[in-house]
Amino acid sequence: MALFRVSLLLLIHIALLSSLCFAEDPYVSYDVKVTYIIISPLGVPQRVITVNGKFPGPFVEATINYNVAVNVYNQLDANLLMTWSGIQMR
Repeated sequence: MALFRVSLLLLIHIALLSSLCFAEDPYVSYDVKVTYIIISPLGVPQRVITVNGKFPGPFVEATINYNVAVNVYNQLDANLLMTWSGIQMR
């Protein structure tokens, strides 16, 4: 009977520890739409690139080890390159 208990406890511990091996970092997903609008940031109306209708663009928030997926929908009449400064990517 004691051997059965020890075997059962060992099996439970192995099952619990193996579930930790399959743990994955959380995901954060953002959808951004890049368009032109006319605004007056310096008092003079001008065409400005906005992200989700905001100038400057939105704040992207994620914790260390999060996987961040950004879907960019370019509605400009030109190609677009988006960069993020101050981010350590791995």
